[in-house]
Amino acid sequence: MWSMPAITLWAMKKGSEAQFGAGSNVFPIWKDRLSAETLVSTPNSDVIYGMGYLDLQQDGPTVIEVPPLLQGILDDFWHRPLTDVGFVGPDKGEGGNYLILPPDYEGTPPEGYYTFKSPTYNVFVFWRAFIKDGDTSEPVALMEQTRIYPLSKADNPPEMVFP
Repeated sequence: MWSMPAITLWAMKKGSEAQFGAGSNVFPIWKDRLSAETLVSTPNSDVIYGMGYLDLQQDGPTVIEVPPLLQGILDDFWHRPLTDVGFVGPDKGEGGNYLILPPDYEGTPPEGYYTFKSPTYNVFVFWRAFIKDGDTSEPVALMEQTRIYPLSKADNPPEMVFP
């Protein structure tokens, strides 16, 4: 029971990588409402979900450009919150740039980010976007404004993939 949170996130990450590819720039979005058949624990059917995974050991400090009007979380791989994102997070639903630091990070991080240090090298990125009048295209397009990349590649970030 002790390791269930970590094992669950690890299995979700490995399943996502097997299905869609690996990398923090791969951010799967459910482009339609979830149903009872969707293999996601405790889903809602009135929002659109996006889920991604950071590997801070591979990428080092990682930037997440968050679009406005989202609600989400950044969790370490024990499913412990690093921060809320969006309406109840530090960006207050306005969007913003988050910087996630690995556990061994030393030094002063650059300014201009909402900065959080993760106690684990893997981080779970989990977004929700709200459906209006049954139309899922707007929340999907909003989520597709997300950008995730290593800070070291800020001048030339890899292209995002939204399977």
